[in-house]
Amino acid sequence: MITVTNNQSMMDVAIQNCGSFEAAFDLAMLNDISLTDDLSAGASLTETAISNNDVVVAYNAAHVCPATAVTTDEINEALGVEEGIEFWAIQIDFEVQ
Repeated sequence: MITVTNNQSMMDVAIQNCGSFEAAFDLAMLNDISLTDDLSAGASLTETAISNNDVVVAYNAAHVCPATAVTTDEINEALGVEEGIEFWAIQIDFEVQ
């Protein structure tokens, strides 16, 4: 089992635990989730085959844990953009249909 850490994307998990970006496709299919799904810290994923053991060994030896996933809320907070219905203007960023 693979345990997801904070702010990890499927690609982060694949590189760290399988040694390649391409393994993300296998992990997603095996775990019945999308490549772009937000992963929760502490979630468990079923492992797939290691495709590049040298990368896995190097990451483990250096204690590297990639965590590149950011949420829309985190992006908006960093940019100082207010989000939500109380900040939207009709016909500008909120369209009535």
